[in-house]
Amino acid sequence: MTEYRCIQGHDLCSQMYAGPDCPYCERLNEYYYRYDDLQDSDNGTRVFLSKFVVRKQTVKGVWIGYDLFGKGRFVLNDSRKRYACPTIEEAKQSFIIRKRRQVGILKSQLARAETALEIIEEGKVDKSGLFVI
Repeated sequence: MTEYRCIQGHDLCSQMYAGPDCPYCERLNEYYYRYDDLQDSDNGTRVFLSKFVVRKQTVKGVWIGYDLFGKGRFVLNDSRKRYACPTIEEAKQSFIIRKRRQVGILKSQLARAETALEIIEEGKVDKSGLFVI
């Protein structure tokens, strides 16, 4: 049997209504995880692990966490790309895939910018496709 507890501390909730349909109850010991990175003030990069409480489980997925406005995030069970994952190892693999994709996109953008600079500096601008706006 799954245990629930009221996140608002309501005695009535924990005695009578605790369960998956109560918006103030959370499943105990059931979490989803997500790695993220951020740049801190000393220009260093930090990678951190976020832990989200599973609020409600459905046939298709789970509702995790709540933001300041009371909205959670739905995560599909069978999705290739998930916001958060049921295990830390899956969250790590998801982070690696996201960062590799980000590196590929940024490398492509850098190569395009460098090529554009070469073209303009060498005066090889294509004037046949002059745009008038």
